[in-house]
Amino acid sequence: MLDTATDFDDISGLFDDVDGDFDGGGGTVSTEGTYFFANAVNLGAVYTSRVTAVLETQRVDYVDTFDSAEDLFDNREGLFDGDANEQGDVNVALYVRRTNDDPTGSPTFTDWREFVVGDYKGWGLEFKAELTSNDGNSSPGIQLLRVTVDMPERSLSDEDLASGTDAGGYVVAFSNPFKESPALGITAQNLASGDFYEILSKSASGFTIRFKNSGGTVVSRTFDWVARGYGELIT
Repeated sequence: MLDTATDFDDISGLFDDVDGDFDGGGGTVSTEGTYFFANAVNLGAVYTSRVTAVLETQRVDYVDTFDSAEDLFDNREGLFDGDANEQGDVNVALYVRRTNDDPTGSPTFTDWREFVVGDYKGWGLEFKAELTSNDGNSSPGIQLLRVTVDMPERSLSDEDLASGTDAGGYVVAFSNPFKESPALGITAQNLASGDFYEILSKSASGFTIRFKNSGGTVVSRTFDWVARGYGELIT
């Protein structure tokens, strides 16, 4: 919530002359304030991610509280606290900025822009909430604020590749590396009895495969592959 310019013990006059909460400031709520998320999101490299957010707010009235209202208990409209006729005078807006540099170093960020759900490319992301009020008696209150950064699943594949007879195997390099080593499926087309394949290495950027016959000799076979994982490294 927004702070007030005047605290309770700074107000002159009698103790019970001030309306509203002790530190409501008697109608001196700040017009704006900023909440910065504690840490930048560090993705480890430049990736494209789907970013969503949940923001739940309320209007908090410091002065027009229930016990300061006049007339009978059940004549008052709306909630206990606040003026039922005053709405839309407070707001919370979420902002984001991003960088393609390592956020743990000396990154250069883009300008802040109001957040919308979508795909964002960057190494690091930062978020802030801007709170504003047009009423000196009230402030926006944040009940829930959450940002989720998700790297969508993706798959790559190729077909009809001849493995060759290089003792070091056939190297497959993914066009754009995944965030983590993906699941890998291999389909061989022309295996003879006793043939088998070995995955010599597998990483987020590719894998190496080698085919052998029943006697352990490297042979050339035709194969297809499918890799499924998440994240797409942008170079």
